Amino acid sequence: MATVGAGHVGGRAAQMLRESGWQSRIVMIGVETHLPYERPPLSKQLLTGERDALHCQLRAHDAWVAADRIEHVLAKVERIVPDARELVLADGRVIAYEALLLATGGHVRRLSISGADLEGVLTLRTLDDAASIAARLTPNVRVLIVGGGFIGLEVAASARKRGCEVCIIEGAPRLLGRAVPKSIAADVKRLHEQHGVTFRLNAMPLSIERMSDGGTLEMALDDGTSNHADTYIRCASASASNRRMNSRTMPA
Repeated sequence: MATVGAGHVGGRAAQMLRESGWQSRIVMIGVETHLPYERPPLSKQLLTGERDALHCQLRAHDAWVAADRIEHVLAKVERIVPDARELVLADGRVIAYEALLLATGGHVRRLSISGADLEGVLTLRTLDDAASIAARLTPNVRVLIVGGGFIGLEVAASARKRGCEVCIIEGAPRLLGRAVPKSIAADVKRLHEQHGVTFRLNAMPLSIERMSDGGTLEMALDDGTSNHADTYIRCASASASNRRMNSRTMPA
């Protein structure tokens, strides 16, 4: 059995296969160095410091390797050869399989604008991303979040809990446009505003530049205005396959 994707879904699938009596080889293939872990805490407890990476793991290292005999292969799959039941990895290795599970999840939609690669412009998808963001969430730091969906709102609540100044930019006329009715979105917006979050709706980023002070970043928006911040976080996924709809979207 081979699982392309060694994240939350791939890890749980491998674990359940072994617990259900699968005796043959199980291989999880992924590009992250970390063993499978829970993703919901990335935008919440990991950012607030209430939880650490170790406590996000689905199982301890020994449980995967010794008890369940599940192999974790750090690699990218280049192609699948279904007739031969083989996976060809980017480094040239070939892994044969009896059955194959695709559990690749989603990936972050990165900003395709000038300045998106500047230091201080971050995305949130992995444990390492969460660690980088958490290190920047200190009192009075200005944080600008691009994306007014579930993850963006969770990050905003976490940043406010750490004492940051937070603004969310959303290109649509309201929050959570694909997830909840307009009335509920309005209630969510009011609640976040009561906790100090500000919003810029109907606005899209055009470019990011570093100011002359060397620390501040300026984002130009398509409505002719701009926003200044110390950290920008892009919170949008190209796939919702692993999204946890029961995640907390309200401020603590």
